[in-house]
Amino acid sequence: MIAGRGTRAGRVLWGGRAMGEKARILVVDDDDSVLRSFELMLGEMGYCVQVARSGEEAVERLRDRYDLVLADLKMSGLDGITLLRKAREVSPDTGVIIVTGYASLDTAIEAMREGASDYLLKMTTPPAIMVAVERALEKQRLRLQLRQQNRALATLHAVAAAVSATLKLPDLLEDTLDETLSAMEVSSGALWLFNDQTKVLELAVCKNGPEGLEESYATIPVGVGVEGMVFQTGRLMIIEDVYSHPDIALIAPDVGSLVSVPLAVKGNVLGVMSILVPADSIMSSERIDLLQGVANQIAVGIENARLYQQVVQQASALECANAELVATQDALVQKERLAAIGQIGLTIGHEILNPLTAIWGRADWMLETFPELPAEVLSDLRIIQEMSRRINQVVKKLQAAQDRTVACIGDTRMIDIGDIHSPSG
Repeated sequence: MIAGRGTRAGRVLWGGRAMGEKARILVVDDDDSVLRSFELMLGEMGYCVQVARSGEEAVERLRDRYDLVLADLKMSGLDGITLLRKAREVSPDTGVIIVTGYASLDTAIEAMREGASDYLLKMTTPPAIMVAVERALEKQRLRLQLRQQNRALATLHAVAAAVSATLKLPDLLEDTLDETLSAMEVSSGALWLFNDQTKVLELAVCKNGPEGLEESYATIPVGVGVEGMVFQTGRLMIIEDVYSHPDIALIAPDVGSLVSVPLAVKGNVLGVMSILVPADSIMSSERIDLLQGVANQIAVGIENARLYQQVVQQASALECANAELVATQDALVQKERLAAIGQIGLTIGHEILNPLTAIWGRADWMLETFPELPAEVLSDLRIIQEMSRRINQVVKKLQAAQDRTVACIGDTRMIDIGDIHSPSG
């Protein structure tokens, strides 16, 4: 579609006259002498003048986009007032001046009520006609300018709404490209974003592009083709005639022009947006400015989406780090607890073993020395002997707890107390 090696660009217009272009005026009258007179007079004033000899012919010609129509009030067939009404339907941006040889207050009021720019007599002097024509053209220019400004504001609002509606980059690109194409009254366009790792432009989203675009131009090197040059220079580029451009390989049917604009924010170019303009469309400087403004808003949205993604990734990393910290803290607490148990074991050992040894030894001595003692006494002594043996085993295990350890985390070791609670060795 859009990639090529050249940098040649042309100027394209859209929705109005080019700067310096002559205003196009259509003179409508069924009198050839009147037509000739107005044609010469307006031509000398620097306007591009064409004529129509009937209201019906004028209606057909209005489809060619005139800036102003001077129409005779009374003509056979379609009269001036009826032509005025038709002009409002066929070409609402075209101004209409009603001209008549028979002045009438009623017809003047009717003409103005129907939206005529002015009402003139045929015998009006050339200077007066020139003033009326210039006034009508200025009124038309202001009306178009106001409409363009209102539309530009609506477009910027729509794009801003699309930008603020989501922080998910794929959805943002889809929505903003849709809004842009709608505002520019075109159907085909694409967005490329620069990849910091691969250092190339990558196709992010495409709408109704030429066949083969997504395969052939999935990536574009910086400085190569229209998009590559736009990214490298950070400057908008317009190709006036894509069919005659030597370096554009892919184009869609009925396309006349290509407009490629950088997506930049704070001097940093993030990518490129390109749109294909139909062959029968003209682009004004106002539309170009609007497209650049839209591109800047899209760039802000892209930057915000990327910043949001970075925040999400950082939050995820912090969450993992926090989980590891909690686990380490739990392990350290467990270590301290087990170390305390080991210390308790050492203390208990010293405090218990001495009296325990005496009790145990006394029971052994009595069993060996007095075997004739009553059975009940002998049974109690054997119980004392057995309990003393068990207590002795538990105390020894507590004393040796620090020697019986298992690996935990890093250099930290954890006591295995499984055997401590065992009733037997």
